[in-house]
Amino acid sequence: MTPKKTQLLTLGALLHDYGHHNTTLNLNQPLSGMSPEDLALWKKHPTEGAQKVQDKKHFDQTVINIIGQHEETINGTGPKGLREKDMDPLAVLVSSANAMDRLITFEGVPKAEAAKKLMIDHVGKHPLQHIQLLNDILKGL
Repeated sequence: MTPKKTQLLTLGALLHDYGHHNTTLNLNQPLSGMSPEDLALWKKHPTEGAQKVQDKKHFDQTVINIIGQHEETINGTGPKGLREKDMDPLAVLVSSANAMDRLITFEGVPKAEAAKKLMIDHVGKHPLQHIQLLNDILKGL
């Protein structure tokens, strides 16, 4: 990966949940525990975050794509229904990391079990090589 792509990935990953800024949504809960109203708000946050930075001259389109696509899954079951071929490759990577983070942070899955749970319960939603890489990273923490 080039240094520029690494910078874009880093910025997009840091800002991926910008759409939650000033939200009333309780993020400290599993998606399965959200009310239909909260789930509808949650589904909007990628688009809202991308829209907030869309007109900023210093934001590369890749960063905007990451923000707007970070909840998508490669099988098309994300909020916008995008499939891997329609997603920015860096957004696919952030989506995988975001899914792993959600399991650990909001659903209480131990780090040592998160990759396995992601592979089993979310089969086909994230590239296997991403899950394996994230698992290797977690082992080093």
